[in-house]
Amino acid sequence: MAGSEPWQPLGDPGPVREAYRIAYLQLADAEIRLDGVRARRGLSTDQLDALAARQPERSFGDLSDELVSLTKVVEALGGHVEVRAVFDDETITLLREPAPEPAPPPEPEPTPSDD
Repeated sequence: MAGSEPWQPLGDPGPVREAYRIAYLQLADAEIRLDGVRARRGLSTDQLDALAARQPERSFGDLSDELVSLTKVVEALGGHVEVRAVFDDETITLLREPAPEPAPPPEPEPTPSDD
């Protein structure tokens, strides 16, 4: 088109992309742990899908703005927000915001000196 600016790629979104990556990793880990719960309960994936399809719809998506605001308040007060799956015998954290800091790498073992 005449007079239009050439397309420019978007800049690196920086921390936003990293936050989504961290959330994705948390959710991927939660899926693996939930699959273990499914297996321990003796359900096939097809059986679980059929049971899940019968569960009522929830309106958590409608609460997203409120959850973001509450998360900011909780963080400002020094806390964090978690989404957890709670069973009679087990609790699995699905998502934690802010994500826990990664553990520092272990200290290297000292090498014997040639004294």
